[in-house]
Amino acid sequence: MDGSVLTASNAMLDALPPSPAEGAEDDQEAEGRSKMEIKQFLLDMDLDDIKCGLGPCKPNFLQMLARKEIYMLIYNIVGVLMGMFFTYTVSVISTVEKRFDMSSKQTGIVLAGNDVSQVLLSIVITYYGSYGDRPRWMGLGVINSALSCFIAASPHLIYGSGGEALATALLSSVQNSSSTEGIALVGRMLGPVMGFFLGSKCLSYWIDLSLDPEISRRDPRWLGAWWLGFLILGTLLAISGFSLMFFPKQLSSSLAAQIQRLERAEIMENPPNSEVLSVDHYLNLTRQKKKHTKPSLKKLPSGMKRLFSNKVYIGTCFATACVVLAFSGHSSFEPKYIETQFHISASEANFYTGVTSLIASVFGSILGGVVTKWKQPRARYVAAYSFFVTIVSASIMFTLAFVKCPGVNILGIEGVCSLSRECSTKFQPVCSQGLQTYYSACYAGCTSLSKNGSELVHGDCACIADPLISIQTLDSSAASSSLVYNNAPVNGSPSSGGWAADGYCPNECSSFFTYIGLTIVSKLITATGSVGGTMVFLRSVYEGDKALALGVITVLYRLFGFIPGPIIMGAVVDSACMMWDRKCGQRGNCWLYDSDKFRLLMHLVAGSLMLLSIIGDIVVFIYSKEVELYKEPEDKVEIYEAKGKEAPNLSIVENNKKLNL
Repeated sequence: MDGSVLTASNAMLDALPPSPAEGAEDDQEAEGRSKMEIKQFLLDMDLDDIKCGLGPCKPNFLQMLARKEIYMLIYNIVGVLMGMFFTYTVSVISTVEKRFDMSSKQTGIVLAGNDVSQVLLSIVITYYGSYGDRPRWMGLGVINSALSCFIAASPHLIYGSGGEALATALLSSVQNSSSTEGIALVGRMLGPVMGFFLGSKCLSYWIDLSLDPEISRRDPRWLGAWWLGFLILGTLLAISGFSLMFFPKQLSSSLAAQIQRLERAEIMENPPNSEVLSVDHYLNLTRQKKKHTKPSLKKLPSGMKRLFSNKVYIGTCFATACVVLAFSGHSSFEPKYIETQFHISASEANFYTGVTSLIASVFGSILGGVVTKWKQPRARYVAAYSFFVTIVSASIMFTLAFVKCPGVNILGIEGVCSLSRECSTKFQPVCSQGLQTYYSACYAGCTSLSKNGSELVHGDCACIADPLISIQTLDSSAASSSLVYNNAPVNGSPSSGGWAADGYCPNECSSFFTYIGLTIVSKLITATGSVGGTMVFLRSVYEGDKALALGVITVLYRLFGFIPGPIIMGAVVDSACMMWDRKCGQRGNCWLYDSDKFRLLMHLVAGSLMLLSIIGDIVVFIYSKEVELYKEPEDKVEIYEAKGKEAPNLSIVENNKKLNL
């Protein structure tokens, strides 16, 4: 089960059709006023709670915006932006490491900051927030996230591309803010993907937009404009968050639908030809329901007891935490892995990461939703499929550990052939005339520098023997690994020793697209199980406990998944480092990794953690036999809550049983 879509996939439940029996019952017994009639009556009443505006300022021209379509538009825009927020941070993490001399474990702590406040606030917000002014709560949360974006960009804005003071502290607060839960599915799907695309675009520009560094984007020294996306996201989040705050506590269409459900529920329970009560009566019932269902600390222990005695819920929490632990660590450093393993730029790495996520999330979720709606599998079948998804995903993760490119032998790591020179630890690879990659021009013993067209050529390299008469330059776009000759004259051509050009030597690697293909298959299969798995989870808990259940599982999978995941994987990545940058005796970022160790550890650790989730899947399979997925109990629950009675778990008991109201 993919924990990242647990909350969002709830929106899909409304798309499921009622059973034929239930639909027939509604047609025969539940005849009442239409939703449009009730809505018009509410508008005529001029209720303050269904008006657009802020505080006492609710002008008439704004009321045309108090529509579900407008609200969902803003809601989905916020969902996309919030989804972009985290993945954009992931996409620039390797650049931030180089820029501020940070280890992967340190950047893992930065990424984990996204979840600290949510662990502290999720239960409170989901338990109490759904009964307050939800648009206002969401708007404030989004504005808070916008402020975090501006804070994240502030190290560059304050200190430019040179200073480093306070950078780590400021970056650590990048996402240590309360974000909104329950964002629509489209935001969960498209937001993270667009975050990678935004990262790809921003990192294609040099960190200082006014300068041209004259080095390739594939050069390890390239620093992209990591700060630019935070300013863009912060501005858009501030605008959309402020817009959300203008919406009313409840839309007239939503209140009309609630009144209609109450009316139908009473008609179903009362004798035929009974008196039709006024809309005022049902409006009062909705107010009573709000009063009776208002959360309190007194009700919290009983709700928690019900949740933690629910074996399906416990199994889901365990499986979700394990999967999130595996995927959060792996996905946080996936762009960095692609960048270092396949020797491509950070911009390209984020582009390919975004493409794989886009294909998998869109097609996988749509396929899973369509099949679930079409076949309507029983809960046990859904649980069995989750078990299958875990096995397949873990198997592909283990397979990826052995998809590799030919190793690049980096010369000069053990030292400079000329003992009289001292070189910086900064990784600046150069390719010699003999197609050998050196750690840097200094480590190759080069003492002169000339320019051949747009390329820098290092000459008089004492460690490179047998110089050629004519200067050769590497064409990075060449399909083969051969050198491309350039007969243009070069000023200051080296007179002794060999020469080298900036960058890695060409290294053919057909396994890159094998890696991308397997990644797409793994993510797509995982996405197909998200809808059904979420339905089992939501239908297994009591109607009145759903908000609390979402808050608790959010705390659990963030506390045991999203927070430790990037930190653990960051430590794993650091363990594969071969050459650290050092300044003033302090260790900074890693410049060069043992590619084999990096590849094996990253995928074997993630795959092993994924296999742990099988325990939770088995528990869900055993105890989900009685969970009913497709009958909609809202009408009956509405009347229960309006009369101050505790509704039974209508997702598990027989829905067609006569209820004592």
